[in-house]
Amino acid sequence: MVSFLAALWLARKAGSAFWAGFFGIGGGWLIGSGFYHLRNSGLLAAKVATLFTLPNTTLLILVTALVGAITGGLASLSGFYMRKFFR
Repeated sequence: MVSFLAALWLARKAGSAFWAGFFGIGGGWLIGSGFYHLRNSGLLAAKVATLFTLPNTTLLILVTALVGAITGGLASLSGFYMRKFFR
């Protein structure tokens, strides 16, 4: 929602809107999941990685950051095109 509204208000180009949302949300997910991984000594991440049959917790953290990054990029791109549609 934040990346959608920020792009709706500020974005000037589609590519810059996508990459800003991609890196902004992806970085937030990476920092957040890394923080919680370190906070509980990786116990929760290890259980979730086992649930998804991933070989290690680092891959789980990277996959969650990638999913968040793609979602943030597409939300920003949607905000940009919404602004362009109503303009």
